Amino acid sequence: MHRLICSFAIVLAGIAFSGTALAQSCPGKLVGLKPIKNPSGQKLAELQLYYDANSGKNCARTMHSSATWGQNRHTTVLLQTCKQENFHPRNGCSKPLLYNEDWGNRKYQAGPVSVAGENRCVFVQGGIVMPVAGGQKAYRVEISGHCG
Repeated sequence: MHRLICSFAIVLAGIAFSGTALAQSCPGKLVGLKPIKNPSGQKLAELQLYYDANSGKNCARTMHSSATWGQNRHTTVLLQTCKQENFHPRNGCSKPLLYNEDWGNRKYQAGPVSVAGENRCVFVQGGIVMPVAGGQKAYRVEISGHCG
């Protein structure tokens, strides 16, 4: 009986671990974080921006929240870097030097995506599409700045 309980515990641990391993992380330090919410304030996902000083790269991902975790939703992440003279705080990069994106039907996250960001300004956008009465609605947020 003890052997059966131990085997069952190992199987459960494996299932739990495989579920958390589905999300891929970004290297470096978290420098920007913005929740993606619906009009009622429910958190649907979260846009995360990282900077890795060792590699000089920015990395971003859009993570599903507990409300959407495991649900197949169209999820996006877009990451751009540009020179400061081509950057506007509200509109992002008018002439991106580097650009990377990931989008599609995802259960856990879009990304991670990375681009070189040392001595550049960063614009990142994340989004998730949710069903609403009569169709679908896209919810998006942006993080911009971090010029350095």
